[in-house]
Amino acid sequence: MSLDKLTRIKFISEFLIESIDVLERVANMKKPPLDITTLEAISTECANAHNTKAVEDKLSAMANAFEGRGKANSWTEVLLGKIDECFRKNYCLDSGVPCDLLFFPEEPDNFNRFTQYCSDVDKVLLEEADEVPRYAREYFTYSMIWKVHGHKFPIPLGTATVIEAVHHLAMKYQCGLSEVSTASCLTYHKLVSEICSITKYGHYAAHLEHSEVLRNSMYKLRGTSWTHVQKCAA
Repeated sequence: MSLDKLTRIKFISEFLIESIDVLERVANMKKPPLDITTLEAISTECANAHNTKAVEDKLSAMANAFEGRGKANSWTEVLLGKIDECFRKNYCLDSGVPCDLLFFPEEPDNFNRFTQYCSDVDKVLLEEADEVPRYAREYFTYSMIWKVHGHKFPIPLGTATVIEAVHHLAMKYQCGLSEVSTASCLTYHKLVSEICSITKYGHYAAHLEHSEVLRNSMYKLRGTSWTHVQKCAA
């Protein structure tokens, strides 16, 4: 297996770790300290803020609550499919290929698409209230306030098409993947079949029940330094 392919797998594996983490945190059954109206107002405030310190202070209790986890398998495949459709609607071209501005910083069109994506997902969570974790709307809204989580750009929930998009863009811009740490090729080989089965077939929900094993395996790869990604200039 080439170094380029290992680097892509390493990048995708980190995204999978974060995706599983967020889905479990959004499924937290503990009542959050802030209600949905307050969170939506803070989200709008943060989107327009250059300095997020004041926003972070308002969200400190929410940040602590977000450390809790629910059960990943509380997300059914049907529900994840509806959330995934929100991503396809907002980020995929008619051909099904993801638009290049996904994960691109300082891109107004990306921000607009993300805002609509969040609105569409919230609508799904509201309409499917009997099927989703009780406080999913609150924790989802918090998880999507990307600036307070230290992200450089908005990151949608890691449903099947999002993961496929990560894989597609990593292939397209592989020259922009910079290797900053080394890891055992043998360890990667053990994970390749699991990772590729998710990205190729999209049966994401079926893998969530094994998320603890998958996450623990992937965490061993992270070390103290990790792959960083810089998209090549057009």
